[in-house]
Amino acid sequence: MNEKPKYTVEGHRKATLRASLRGLVSVYLVYLGWSVARDSGGDSPIKPWMGWGIFVIFAAIAAAFGLYAYKQYKLDLKDAEAPAEETPPEEIDDGEEEP
Repeated sequence: MNEKPKYTVEGHRKATLRASLRGLVSVYLVYLGWSVARDSGGDSPIKPWMGWGIFVIFAAIAAAFGLYAYKQYKLDLKDAEAPAEETPPEEIDDGEEEP
């Protein structure tokens, strides 16, 4: 059967923290693009079509960074896998007793 991998506590914590922070950066990039698009036009020197173009660029960058964050999270989890518990080799009984 396919067992769930076990991770070291420290490694799993680091991987999750890094992924969370990278995800937060992705969300912030979308927010920055939205802010520019929302504030464009009117009294702003940025025309509305330019604002939406900037939003699309920021959203694409955020999506690419999000994909990078996901792939890096998977790699970090792979590095955080706990080593397999090694069992001591079984003693072979050859029928002879040692003095």
